Amino acid sequence: MPSLEEQLAHTQKQLDDLREEYKEFVYIVSHDLHAPLRAIEGFSQIIAKKHADSFDEKTLGHFNHIITGTQKNKAILNALLEYSRISTRGSEFIMCDCNAIFDHIKEELSSIIEASQATLHCEQLPIIFADEVQLTLLFKHLIHNALLYQKGDTKPVIHITCTSKNNISEFSVSDNGIGIKKNIMEKIFKILRRGVSDKNYPGMGMGLAIAQKIVQRHGGQLSMKSEVDSGTTFSFTITNATHNN
Repeated sequence: MPSLEEQLAHTQKQLDDLREEYKEFVYIVSHDLHAPLRAIEGFSQIIAKKHADSFDEKTLGHFNHIITGTQKNKAILNALLEYSRISTRGSEFIMCDCNAIFDHIKEELSSIIEASQATLHCEQLPIIFADEVQLTLLFKHLIHNALLYQKGDTKPVIHITCTSKNNISEFSVSDNGIGIKKNIMEKIFKILRRGVSDKNYPGMGMGLAIAQKIVQRHGGQLSMKSEVDSGTTFSFTITNATHNN
């Protein structure tokens, strides 16, 4: 019977093999599947442009559907690639100033903030030990969702808060948006699953799945509270936080 050390070595080899298989899958998604989509999109655009005068309106519409569908599938592949890299290509953890991250996101989303006349309230946030790139992406997805999922001409009002205890920081992003029905709350954390119509709100259903995976990599949990037509609060914890007192 194999010794404990031999069993552990065998298990480690299996994990290493699975990791390499996963990396190969990521390469296939990022390279092999993108190439034919680029070809379909490119040739469709050439044909539609070169022969536009000889096509009737219905035929041109068909080509536009091909091009739009191809672009959407490319976006889905990019989102899946981004999701897969959270665990395989994460950066080292460093001390991250969450206030500077929030300022950066406000600047990056400034056009949406101005267009929607949104108001963002953010209290003093801590400095924490984290992957800065992924932490920025996490905040960006949650804040972008709060700006996007609004009803009618409502001006978004977003609150970002943080409470810390026993070396754990809990962040919350609250909004006054459309809210989420109880029967789909679990669904929205899964990849490529959405709780709203594509026609009303653009997106692919990857933002919250990516956010949850980032939180899990940081040893925390992502949760939510929501009421239809009243707004949503997403909360997540980050362990081993160092406060900026």
